Amino acid sequence: MLKQQNHLYEFGAFRLDPDEHLLTRNGQPVPLTPRAFDVLVALIRRSGHLVTKEELMMTVWRDSIVEDGNLTVTISMLRKALVEEGNDRRYIQTISKQGYRFIGEIREAVVRETATSLEDGPSQPLNKTEPPPRRQRFSLLQAVSAVVGVALLIAISVRVGLVHGRSRAGDAGIHSIAVLPFANLSGDSQNDYLGLGIADAVITALGSMGQTIVRPTTAVLKYDTEFADPIGAGREQQVDAVLEGRIQASTGRIQVNVRLVRVADGASLWAGAIEENQREGLTAQSISDGIVRSIIQELAGGPKKPLARRNTKNTRAYQLYLQGRYFWDQRTEDGIRRSINYFRQAIAEDPDYALAYAGMADCYTRLSAMSMDPAGLMPPLAKASAFRALQLDDSLAEVHASLGFISFSIDWNWNGAEKEFQRAISLDPSYNPARHWYADTLAVMGRLEEALDQVRRAEQSDPLSPITHADLGRILYLNRRYEEAMAADRRALELDPNFTRARTNLAVIDVQRGAFADAILELEEAQRRADAHPTGMMGREWPELVAYAQGLAGRRDEARRVLKDLTERSHHAVKPFDAARACLGLGDRSCALEWLERAYQAHDPSMAYAKADPSLDPVRSEPRFSELLRRMGL
Repeated sequence: MLKQQNHLYEFGAFRLDPDEHLLTRNGQPVPLTPRAFDVLVALIRRSGHLVTKEELMMTVWRDSIVEDGNLTVTISMLRKALVEEGNDRRYIQTISKQGYRFIGEIREAVVRETATSLEDGPSQPLNKTEPPPRRQRFSLLQAVSAVVGVALLIAISVRVGLVHGRSRAGDAGIHSIAVLPFANLSGDSQNDYLGLGIADAVITALGSMGQTIVRPTTAVLKYDTEFADPIGAGREQQVDAVLEGRIQASTGRIQVNVRLVRVADGASLWAGAIEENQREGLTAQSISDGIVRSIIQELAGGPKKPLARRNTKNTRAYQLYLQGRYFWDQRTEDGIRRSINYFRQAIAEDPDYALAYAGMADCYTRLSAMSMDPAGLMPPLAKASAFRALQLDDSLAEVHASLGFISFSIDWNWNGAEKEFQRAISLDPSYNPARHWYADTLAVMGRLEEALDQVRRAEQSDPLSPITHADLGRILYLNRRYEEAMAADRRALELDPNFTRARTNLAVIDVQRGAFADAILELEEAQRRADAHPTGMMGREWPELVAYAQGLAGRRDEARRVLKDLTERSHHAVKPFDAARACLGLGDRSCALEWLERAYQAHDPSMAYAKADPSLDPVRSEPRFSELLRRMGL
């Protein structure tokens, strides 16, 4: 037998035991996530020295693709656990743009000796972080399938009134739900994406039933932490109830504990648990089917629609897909290009993964729609990806929404787009991108009230999305409801001050209202923020819109200089639609019509809204303009 020494570290009222994976304060355990614990160990073992962000991420997140934000959140959690409040930094010091340093006084006076057998191998160096004891790892797809049964139980509970015994959901006022990422208590840090994956599966299952408003996955990403407050999250998401859960695994078994909490008073409306054996031959499908059968036997009148399912058995592919959708939803050029990389990796893991192909199609279409494809390479790539997704699975809302997005943005096939969006919404009423794009299609076709109905449904589903509010602002502008449009765009900027599309929307509205000075100020602010965030969605100049406002404000010489500069540029550097507006600011309708023809030829995305856009009123009676609309199918 050999004696192995294990160091314990004491600082203030705390004691850290790396080998037991335990932090205590005054003898009482302090709860920490596995990653937070590993970060603390890494900092303490190099106490007094700078530990760079790169070192921490390489040490703690070795097998994962993460950003600085993951580390920032983990450090914040550590500071709360160590009772560092405000600017009180007794233990962890931030070194700006570099990393962190542990500055607390450490005592290593306590040493514990443990006996080990020679057969266990040589003792390990004391400066090596030992991994904590791990429970048996379990499959993401097994757990997701198990929790889909919980989703069905929640849906039936809301429908038939089985909420907290015998009270009805309607009486409890449950009409909207946020599903938080489930806490992973398996003890395996490689399963950190598990909780988010399960939340996504439940959101998809509940949303596809159309019984309750369910916040989308992108809205709950911020709560992917063990210490998320369900009541606080529910208030922020403006929902009636929050679903939270915990997943545990022991040898041969999976257990999922779930609780539905009413936000208004914190009351627990319902709680349930699923426990399944990991017997030989047990598949994800058989787990789910068995649970569903048992629930239907207990509760009559379950929903007729089948549960939506994620169409891959590859856990890694599913994780990569979720990461891709997260970056895609940022709607920035940088985010979209990063999401393409994740979707490609997902396809490499599972070449038959239809959702990943649909994600790729959306990325290529978005780049084309954002005028970030001067070589015209994106449309064929988008179509190839979407049709591959359709071949693999034509029952997915995401696939039909991707096809509709291509028909709308690339082909200007309005009827074809409407057909695909209607199909997508029928498959999953909660899939918000389909509603956004369908609203745009209806607006282009001049069906503005229907467009408002669709975008308001998207707003109801995700009221904290700046994209939703900016889309609402644009359609209200096309409806000439300028005050309401400005309120929607200002709400988008409250949620994200750097969302410059909302700011340029405000500038165009200001021009229509005759507030030309305000319009120029908004454009200057948009430019300042775009320069500060060059990878953002709108990271470009807006001289065309500035000239438009200057011309109408009587600053014609300045506007003419801008327009002259535009005509001397390569056409790839100019937005023809906005150049037409600049001509209208100078009262030159002939010039405007020439640029609108170029906008049609260049497939300028803004040209799609020509039928309803108030800024084109001065040429609306021109035969050349009517001919342009006819050629566009409008």
